[in-house]
Amino acid sequence: IRHNPRAKELTIKKFKTLKNILFELEEYYSFKLTFDSINHDFKVKYETFLIEKKKYVNNTIEKYTSELKYFLHWA
Repeated sequence: IRHNPRAKELTIKKFKTLKNILFELEEYYSFKLTFDSINHDFKVKYETFLIEKKKYVNNTIEKYTSELKYFLHWA
């Protein structure tokens, strides 16, 4: 397997994009995101925001949801 020198750069970009989405979500719904606020209601708001505000399709929503889950497991 070849080493991809851009992999780290792309990973950082991916998580910066996720961070920006979460900041937009906070502003859109006027709430402060904390670990305690990540529950079923958050999931509904998150998915609704991605569909209605960001106009993302299923594959993109799944991508950002997977990235969020990865980060939460790491945290």
